[in-house]
Amino acid sequence: MNQPSFCKRWLTTAIAVAACSAPTAVLAQDAEQRTSSGSGSYTELPTLQVTESRIYEEATGPVQGIAATRSATGTKTDIPIIETPQSISVVGSEEFRNYGAQNFTGALGYTAGITSTFAGAIDTTNDSLMVRGFPVYENYRDGSKFQANTSDGQQELYGLERIEVLRGASSVLYGVSSPGGVVNAISKRPTNEPLREVNVQAGSYDRRQISADFSDALDEDGVWSYRLTMLHRDSNTFIDHVPDDRNLGI
Repeated sequence: MNQPSFCKRWLTTAIAVAACSAPTAVLAQDAEQRTSSGSGSYTELPTLQVTESRIYEEATGPVQGIAATRSATGTKTDIPIIETPQSISVVGSEEFRNYGAQNFTGALGYTAGITSTFAGAIDTTNDSLMVRGFPVYENYRDGSKFQANTSDGQQELYGLERIEVLRGASSVLYGVSSPGGVVNAISKRPTNEPLREVNVQAGSYDRRQISADFSDALDEDGVWSYRLTMLHRDSNTFIDHVPDDRNLGI
């Protein structure tokens, strides 16, 4: 080994280390001197508290936005959808109002796996649906059977808070059901926040409709509350002698 070259490399390394450590040592010494002399000035910053604000969603309440986060259809308990090991779709009242759905079947028109039994026709006697290719003969309302036969009539959208679809053989949770799945409608519930809504509609085929929705707490603690939902509609359809009239009071 060439001794002069080795000494030169060692000297260069020592100088680099000293250059890097010198500013740190100087700063530490300077801070120590100022602290000992009492001339140091320090500013105490105020405490910063970070809080989270969000709207809590319930399985029977309105959907906050478009994508629901909780459901009770898959397990009959109020749990997050992400923790439910079933295929579930939830359509909130705000969503099916936004795309102008006029009946129960139309409200599920954009839901995967759902089709109408009477495609292209109007059936005002029941909600004729197919889930994953299997006909659904019995729909559910708040977890209980709503239709026992094909002449029980359709469910009125204005009285619903959300519509939930449970796909696949998990429908056995509700007993003898379609292997394709079940459709469970959730009714509107009383709220503790004041709600005052009146709507007037008019459209094709002499459609005339008026609806109202009122809800509020009855006491200061919110233990008791009420909700009154009403609808009256006179309307024809593009098929003669097939009206779309409805009277609703909940």
